[in-house]
Amino acid sequence: MPMVRLNGASIALSARLSGVLLIGLLTLLASIAQPVYWEGNGHYYEIVLSSNIAWNNARIQAEQRTYQCRRGYLATITSQAEQDFIWNLLRANHSCGSVSSQFYLGGYEDPAGTGNWYWVTGEPMDFTYWQPGEPNNRGYETVIALGLYCSGHWNNVPPGGSWGARGYIVEYGEASAGGDVDQNGCVDDADLLAVLFAFGQSGSGLPEDVNCDGTVDDADLLTVLFNFGSGC
Repeated sequence: MPMVRLNGASIALSARLSGVLLIGLLTLLASIAQPVYWEGNGHYYEIVLSSNIAWNNARIQAEQRTYQCRRGYLATITSQAEQDFIWNLLRANHSCGSVSSQFYLGGYEDPAGTGNWYWVTGEPMDFTYWQPGEPNNRGYETVIALGLYCSGHWNNVPPGGSWGARGYIVEYGEASAGGDVDQNGCVDDADLLAVLFAFGQSGSGLPEDVNCDGTVDDADLLTVLFNFGSGC
């Protein structure tokens, strides 16, 4: 292609570099995008990129994520409206139609090959959105993913991450409150000790930061003390 040189630099090369930088910037922005609120249930949803991650690792990582005092988990879909919202969120920034464009949901088959499907939250799987012909290959394709079918229909895939997992979808449910740091339903010694040992730490996503102000401090300690024994 013809090139115009200015001060020894190639405008064509500069354009190519600008394109590379733009792609890199868009990728970065996608990776730091904030969770998106859905008024249908008051929950937030987030698309997390993590190529070739195993489903179980995705489940663990999702449950370690927090947003605005809400604990994350692999997304569950319990209605057509929720399906449409999540699919539109996914398609806003990501492609579909290939094995490598799939994102995990929180659905799994147990035991493998039985056709018994569950959500990680324990919610009943009354609503399903399988692609016609799916689920297939029972016995080893035991988890649910979105992205292979551009209609938004579900596909079952192997859980090991080798079959095109691009990442996973996190749902942030109801905000936690009351000082139950370990989320076992009881505010007790374990929660109190957790706050004491983490006292003074700052940052986002700290489970001991029960009021989600970014610092484990007196306010968190008082919350645990005022609610001590609740739910036990």
